[in-house]
Amino acid sequence: MTDIAAFERQVMRELGPKLHERLQRASDAELSIEILFGDPATLAEKMAASLPASHIYNDISGPFYDTAGLTRWLGVSRQAVHQKVAKHALLACPTADGGTVYPAWQFLPGGATIPALAEVLSTLAEGTEDAWMLALWMQAPSDLLGEDRPSDWLRKGGDPQRVLAMARDTAARWKV
Repeated sequence: MTDIAAFERQVMRELGPKLHERLQRASDAELSIEILFGDPATLAEKMAASLPASHIYNDISGPFYDTAGLTRWLGVSRQAVHQKVAKHALLACPTADGGTVYPAWQFLPGGATIPALAEVLSTLAEGTEDAWMLALWMQAPSDLLGEDRPSDWLRKGGDPQRVLAMARDTAARWKV
């Protein structure tokens, strides 16, 4: 088990110099740090928003971002997130309490989504409207991918056509 305090100290040791460098560059360029980054509390909140939140469904397909955390991390509006979900460019899973969570596995470190995600989600959605089914499918190891999960296969740069073919077959079975 990870020692949380030690992990936190290590993260802070790594973060400190990086933050200092960015702040110093802005200062050297005579840019307003407050205009660029906001007040310290806002900056800290934005940085924390890039971390997935723990959720009850973590074991199934987590961790997850909630809508507020995702919009802060990506720097986009709720409407922009909803538009991406409507186009199957993002996977959003409803929770029992009326909220929505976004599986973290669909994102690359900079906030872009894994390659071919929209095509795969659109294909799977032809067979079901259940977002949890899509999340589970994307996270299920497949012998057709050498035991990789479709999400990991795409993340590693595997041929998306293999995953799309699997998605077409699965969607057809789900329709029946």
